[in-house]
Amino acid sequence: MKLTDLDKNGHGSRTRYIIGIRDITGDENHQLVVAGPDELIQSTFRDTDFDIKVDPTATAEDLKQLMQPVRQAELQAMTERAALERVENFFEPLPPASGSDQTVFVALRRLRGEGTLYEHIIPLMYVGAGQSVVMILPPVCSCFATVVPAGPSLGDIDLTLSLDFSPTIVAASRTRGISGEQVTFARPCWPLTNFVPVFTIFGVTICTFNAIFAGATFFPSW
Repeated sequence: MKLTDLDKNGHGSRTRYIIGIRDITGDENHQLVVAGPDELIQSTFRDTDFDIKVDPTATAEDLKQLMQPVRQAELQAMTERAALERVENFFEPLPPASGSDQTVFVALRRLRGEGTLYEHIIPLMYVGAGQSVVMILPPVCSCFATVVPAGPSLGDIDLTLSLDFSPTIVAASRTRGISGEQVTFARPCWPLTNFVPVFTIFGVTICTFNAIFAGATFFPSW
């Protein structure tokens, strides 16, 4: 699904692209919304082919198969950082806010229905230095994101996660390398524990990358 497949509303800095999303059973209970300055949206997603899977029949085992490799990569990055070979990394400031004129928002919005598994694959995104892409999923209790440069020496990004549109960051990945960034987060799936994951990709340098964002309204079967 290309950006040109979405319906365009507004213009200039107040542009939105919208399309209904059907789940694997054929029900259209979700909507994809892309918002931001139109020129920046088109630059960011000019070669992107959005691939969104909404599966209300998925199981905890399905989530485990998606999430486990990302969690393992995240833990490996933490293990390497704990070697303390570059302690200066602990003092790096968090990425600054890009501002509305340098940020593109992408939201998968649930209109009706409940429990399901979401997987949103976005290949070939372009982010300039100081620019951001914010990815929002519907309420879940488990989520992850993995962002990988689309080739060697294709730039550097930071990846952060906040919950429920709060400015507080609960997870971050800033490895300064071409291996990519990963974050995971989960809570026990009890009543009222669901949260809205808000992932932010910040361009430290100009970067071309592939990304996967996923979440579910259940806990993986670890």
